[in-house]
Amino acid sequence: MNNNWIIEKLKENKIKITIPRQKIAIWLDKKNGIFCASEINKKIKTIDRVSTYRTLDLFQKEKIITPIISLNGEQFYEKNNDNEHHHHIICTKCHKTECIECTKPKIKKTNFKNLNHSLIFTGLCQTCAK
Repeated sequence: MNNNWIIEKLKENKIKITIPRQKIAIWLDKKNGIFCASEINKKIKTIDRVSTYRTLDLFQKEKIITPIISLNGEQFYEKNNDNEHHHHIICTKCHKTECIECTKPKIKKTNFKNLNHSLIFTGLCQTCAK
């Protein structure tokens, strides 16, 4: 096996490397931008939908991927390989995604713990808007 960071993380956490997990990990390591289960099933035809969803659930639980947005009833994810928090602008037609910088707002002290947020802009990219 190669030095795939996803497979290595699964091994570190003593999680069995099944064929679907391995194939999705290899595909995901090369993938840039957001992705969804149906895209995985179109690219890796030897994996059934149930295995894909189970693998995505596991990868989310292991913090390998993060759910970003649900578009037209489909959940889209992003890899967590850079661990740097950022925001997105996503085309609702072709799903082209760009990372954008936003300044951090000043948040008053609260009694909330583990404060988190997600900021996503949606619209049509220049190509789809034509």
